[in-house]
Amino acid sequence: MGKILLFLAGFFYFMGTVQAMMPITAETVQAAQQYGVSQKNVSTEELLTRWTVADRKQTNKFGSRERIVVYTPYVVAAVDAQSKTVNGQKVNVDSGLTLAKEYNDILALGVIIDSSFQVEPKYLKAYITQGRQVLMPYNVTLDKAVMRDLKVNRRTLMASDKFQPSMQEKTDLYKDKLELDKKTQEVLQDGSSANSPSDQVIIKIWNMQYFIYFDLAKLDLTKSMILTISDQAGGVREFEINLGTMN
Repeated sequence: MGKILLFLAGFFYFMGTVQAMMPITAETVQAAQQYGVSQKNVSTEELLTRWTVADRKQTNKFGSRERIVVYTPYVVAAVDAQSKTVNGQKVNVDSGLTLAKEYNDILALGVIIDSSFQVEPKYLKAYITQGRQVLMPYNVTLDKAVMRDLKVNRRTLMASDKFQPSMQEKTDLYKDKLELDKKTQEVLQDGSSANSPSDQVIIKIWNMQYFIYFDLAKLDLTKSMILTISDQAGGVREFEINLGTMN
């Protein structure tokens, strides 16, 4: 929870009719805290279910449950209250309200994706589209990266990627691409290579969590928006965000 609060610039104080942008008052913070306390016996990930959006494309052959979390003021106050309750700390409405008002006009998103190499923020393409408008983030932070095993079908691993990076990205990520190709060949030429192409193999992939921040004032809060995330190996992911369905 400490890392979330440290990196999260995701509280916003906006007057309006969109549910996620409801005014931050003592009453709304207290309601969020009461919900968080009531969820003390579940995991934080389970609490965040209502604010979690899955990748609608699901074309990343290295991906497993890729998703984003929309950190509204309500849900962060709830998570904070849940954490304090679990740790035997006091939940205070005034401190929750003060914390919420520290951040204005910011849309903060937690992004969990997988790739065959650790993608530094400068190599991660992220932007929001809303109609014809394209909005770039003003900050991208890599919070955590963990390597894990993933079972992949051999044919899937051998298939070419549809994602086409720009010339600049090809230059910047050339070494990463060579490393990816080398790892792929090593997997395909291992001791089990005599098996049929449909057999599964285990490869090492990176599971990464980012915090991405956008200027909320440049978005129409009454309309849905699409967050697009891409890297050279994992390709393109799309997440549809509708703030009107979240509190």
